[in-house]
Amino acid sequence: MAQHIGCRLEDKNGKLIKDSELNFALIKKILWDVDAKKRYKWLHAIDEYGDTVFNSLQIPIVVAELEKLKNEVSQDTQNLIYQFIEFLKTISVHEYIKFNGD
Repeated sequence: MAQHIGCRLEDKNGKLIKDSELNFALIKKILWDVDAKKRYKWLHAIDEYGDTVFNSLQIPIVVAELEKLKNEVSQDTQNLIYQFIEFLKTISVHEYIKFNGD
């Protein structure tokens, strides 16, 4: 079975607002190839096996790293990253993006 890292938008009580069908594991795999620990610290910190939560003040940093990564990948992966960016940008104050690892 392939790994899956889900992504969802939640309110301050952890209630689901919007679920993404995207699999962040596909991007996480690419990060191993581009020395993510040094260049993509926030993306690298997304836990493959647990939960990672970002608030509305942190998401612009994550988005900036995804924008940077977009310049280093294939067109198909750029499209996937673009979809993630659009999803992440839907966050508002008192909402959270949660990545759920396997």
